[in-house]
Amino acid sequence: MTQNGKIATQAPSELGQIKINGQPLDQFVANVEQKLTVQSALIARQGLASALGKQFDGDRDIYRAAGYPTTITFDAYNAKFRRQDIAKRIVSAPAVDTWRNAPEVDDGSDGTSGFMQAWRDLASLQLVTDQIDDLDGDQNVWHSLERADVLAGIGHYGGLLVGLADGADRLDQEIRKGGAKVTAGLLYLTPLDEKQLTVKKTVRDQKSKRHGKVDQYTVDLGGQVGAVSVHWSRVVHIAENLRDDLINGTPRLEAVYNLLEDLLKITAGSSEAAWKLVYKGVILSAKDGYEVADDGISKEKAEEYVHGLMRVLEVDGYNVTIEGGEIVDPSPLIKILISLLSAAVSIPQRILLGSERGELSSSQDERQYRSMIEARQARFAETAILRPLINRLIYAGVLPMPENNRYMIVWPSIASPTEAEQIDINAKKAEIIAKLSPAGAIDTIVDADDIADLAQLDSLGQPIDDLLDQESDDGIDDLDLDQPAGGTSPEGAAV
Repeated sequence: MTQNGKIATQAPSELGQIKINGQPLDQFVANVEQKLTVQSALIARQGLASALGKQFDGDRDIYRAAGYPTTITFDAYNAKFRRQDIAKRIVSAPAVDTWRNAPEVDDGSDGTSGFMQAWRDLASLQLVTDQIDDLDGDQNVWHSLERADVLAGIGHYGGLLVGLADGADRLDQEIRKGGAKVTAGLLYLTPLDEKQLTVKKTVRDQKSKRHGKVDQYTVDLGGQVGAVSVHWSRVVHIAENLRDDLINGTPRLEAVYNLLEDLLKITAGSSEAAWKLVYKGVILSAKDGYEVADDGISKEKAEEYVHGLMRVLEVDGYNVTIEGGEIVDPSPLIKILISLLSAAVSIPQRILLGSERGELSSSQDERQYRSMIEARQARFAETAILRPLINRLIYAGVLPMPENNRYMIVWPSIASPTEAEQIDINAKKAEIIAKLSPAGAIDTIVDADDIADLAQLDSLGQPIDDLLDQESDDGIDDLDLDQPAGGTSPEGAAV
């Protein structure tokens, strides 16, 4: 406090009355400490990044020479995603393929429980209401989950804001248990990226299940609404490939950012070179002993030759030289970069480029990619996105409690063979059948196990129907899942 331009001393008991930016001193200090805690992991990463590209004790700086940034901001990632074609593909492809076919949610009641009926109404958008606010169908669950997954991959994390009519006055209050009225209680699902969803406060109580996780967010809703404080229970925090903490994941473009810069240089440089080399420059030089009148006529003829349709150039007193050059094919360099990008992000080139010809990838590559997507569905999409959302809806009362307080999530198989693989499979089946029943032999009934036996495969047997599921807890601290069934930590976890 100041009096007549001087700082007045104050007793310790009066320190609580000091305000900074409208906040009491102790609260201001606590908020600063919270922000430092949240940013500490990112600051550590930036410190490591400052040493990237250094050789010969720092005498050679490859990053500086090549124009690579040592610290990559969210805006830089977002610009890549928005403006560079293959960068958008790298971010979007895993999310789009993960949610391409919606999984089945089942509580074992044969679809007769209130939970199953309410979930079908919510997830399928088949329920029609007489409310004008429901005309747009903003509660499209699968579309919202895919969008949130894509946005979370741009930066270190993203989220899904769950709008609920649960009786709470403000978004910074925790979800009121059972406060929503069945499916009508879900108002909206809003996907958010890292810039829209900033961490305001974390849980510091070491005895809490949520120690180190987010307690309060600041959400920028844009427009006239602006930034508002939001309680963690109203946001599904999405962070993939968690490393240093429980909040910040790994951006999908982080490991390939330099390659994307190189690709941009080559494509942009090749386009500029093509323009300059294909364009035939015209050089007019006066002949020896010839004085050229400065009437502009020769210049006009040259410009007409360059920009117009005239292909004949007639000028007096000039030597005319038509400049041109040879275009260098950039495709070998581009192919090398595409191969490196494909390997780094584990996406086959055919899928990365969206090509159906497939010269650059094999069936083995595609099988591995499909296996990766299936693992991502089970270890990340289910445990870090879908279950936390369903748990919030159950807690709020949008969905009734499932049968026996449990539900399972079954993903459709995406490991079906490609067209080329199916042709090969059919040919081998025909070959096996021919061996089992050679020409002239008595007709034989061949079943699937006989074929598998001859092909030295395990007996097909009966499909496994029993799937591990996760019990739905009714405590607010258990809305998120820290570990999937079986106790194996996923690469991404809900916060």
